[in-house]
Amino acid sequence: MSASDDLADFWVHEITVVPYLGEGAYGSTYGPESTAAGFVDDSRKSVRTAGGDEVVSEATFYGPPDLADRFAPESRVTLWAGSPAERTATVITLKRLSSGSLGLPDHVEVTLT
Repeated sequence: MSASDDLADFWVHEITVVPYLGEGAYGSTYGPESTAAGFVDDSRKSVRTAGGDEVVSEATFYGPPDLADRFAPESRVTLWAGSPAERTATVITLKRLSSGSLGLPDHVEVTLT
């Protein structure tokens, strides 16, 4: 078992991700939609964008480290699908949390609008 599997019991929420690929001739382009299991913390906090601007994050998603490539800034994430609280958010930042040689559980932290 790898250290990242140690958190599997906490991945109780499923989200939908549509990765941002960049700008094309007709505007923003996105990759194929996929689902991901993780944990959603639906609370507000102040964060800084990659450009240094201070913005408000309305939710944070925590998940396995192998999901990192799906969460480029500007990617679209659907939270609470099928419930009255369903909403689509945008990725503000992605943090890869790695313990290196300590062997602690690695994961990603994704802040969302």
